[in-house]
Amino acid sequence: MPIFTINALSMDGRGIVRHGENGKTTFVSGALPGDRVEVTITREHRGYCEGRVTTLIEKAPDTIEPACPHAHTCGGCSLQRLPYDAQLAAKEQFVLEALTRIGKIANPPLRPIVASPDVLGYRNRVQLAFARNEEGKIHLGMRMPQSHLVVPAKGCRLLASGAEEIVQKVEELANRADLSVYEPDFSKAPARNGRNRGRAAGTKKGFLRFCQIREGRVPDDASLASARHIPEHQAFWLVFLTSPGSRLERAALARVATEILLACPTVHAVLHEERASEDMLVRGERRIFAMARPDFPLDPALMVMPLCGTGFLVDAADFFQVNTKAADLLAQEAANLVQKGPLFDLYCGVGAPGLLFGEGEITGIEYSASSIAMAKRNAARMGQKASYHAGDAARILQTALFKSAKPVQVLCDPPRAGLDSRVVSWLLEKRPEHIIYISCNPATLARDILALQKAYRLEQTTSVDMFPQTPHVETVSLLTLENCARS
Repeated sequence: MPIFTINALSMDGRGIVRHGENGKTTFVSGALPGDRVEVTITREHRGYCEGRVTTLIEKAPDTIEPACPHAHTCGGCSLQRLPYDAQLAAKEQFVLEALTRIGKIANPPLRPIVASPDVLGYRNRVQLAFARNEEGKIHLGMRMPQSHLVVPAKGCRLLASGAEEIVQKVEELANRADLSVYEPDFSKAPARNGRNRGRAAGTKKGFLRFCQIREGRVPDDASLASARHIPEHQAFWLVFLTSPGSRLERAALARVATEILLACPTVHAVLHEERASEDMLVRGERRIFAMARPDFPLDPALMVMPLCGTGFLVDAADFFQVNTKAADLLAQEAANLVQKGPLFDLYCGVGAPGLLFGEGEITGIEYSASSIAMAKRNAARMGQKASYHAGDAARILQTALFKSAKPVQVLCDPPRAGLDSRVVSWLLEKRPEHIIYISCNPATLARDILALQKAYRLEQTTSVDMFPQTPHVETVSLLTLENCARS
């Protein structure tokens, strides 16, 4: 096995060896710059290799002992051996490299990174995979990249307080019910760049796929009426994602859900959703049931998520930022860039954070119909004039309503894939004065900024550390139409 000294860090948190195996650049999972490691080469490509650490021969001098017992095997928190200030510096470098190398901006206008108030235990939502261990017992955990192995969630330091006890109860009841577990086939898994997303990635065997554990506030009458009221009662929602099940499998999972509500007083509701697509996306296609405690008269899936002193209604299966305190800081950064007046909010989710900025009418587009339903309710609770549209943003923007639109400012918060090229074309055609771009992927942000430079200049980019211990970073950027003065 080759022995390397790691030279650099990639944007996805892997160590980089220049001129490694066979003279190729090698990306090594589990390694940091300065580490001397023995490496197993797992994949060879035309221009580079991929590998994983077999033995950590010598640690980089400024690394620390990770807080999590699974840090060396899980792969999710690949920066955990770096002190937090070094993590922040690495993420600033990721953004700088993306904007210079991909965005072709010689001196990007970067502001200092905003640190997360919490660096452990910050996740209000975690998605755990079901698997069987060597003894055949069902357990929950984090799936190792491109592997059938699932690292147990016990001891994970990113879980919210109280979540681990729920994991243990779910495992106990799932084993008692003896339900089958979904077995993905990674020979057909999506590529790292996500372009093959939607292609077959499973064996069509097994029922249980994922369990999402999510923390939020339990809605009450006052919070339903006004977004200014944030309920105090905090609890967990569980969302089971399974393959399409038989009548007996569904009934067995319903019994598991009932027992969880009886055994775990911190769990407010349990949902069951099914996904027929043979892939690894944690997104239900059909809801089978949603049950809450008997004394709760409202929709069991309904929860309240606080953001900057406002309570947003959210369906427990829909997207909301996973780091509550850092999400406040992200929204505040965006608020500093938004002008008074109407706002187009693309990829608007449940209306957050766009509704926080509204001093004029808001027009929002979001793929998820359930998120749009929540956005409409949130706008009404905030007394905000808004119109929302469910569907693919690129397609909706080509309809007659939006072809005649004349947006002054646009807020974009797309998924990791970034803006669809048709959305970029629409922006270049409509030429709003300002674009506020929230991104969770520096590479696609830089790609989109490069395309928008035909008419826009990048005024500033601020990084916000939404995901401590991981290589992921959120950014907020302001682009201004050339020859347009910012008021």
